[in-house]
Amino acid sequence: LPALEQKMQEGSCFVAVGLAHLQYNDGLIKLLRQKGYKVKQIALPKNK
Repeated sequence: LPALEQKMQEGSCFVAVGLAHLQYNDGLIKLLRQKGYKVKQIALPKNK
């Protein structure tokens, strides 16, 4: 998380991570929100 926070201080950023980083009580989304960051899901278009 410290390396990611350092990058985010430079401005807006896009972060893509695997599912294992998002779930559970210590998941990345929860940790970022607890620190006051806005976390927004971006839907990707489906392949045709």
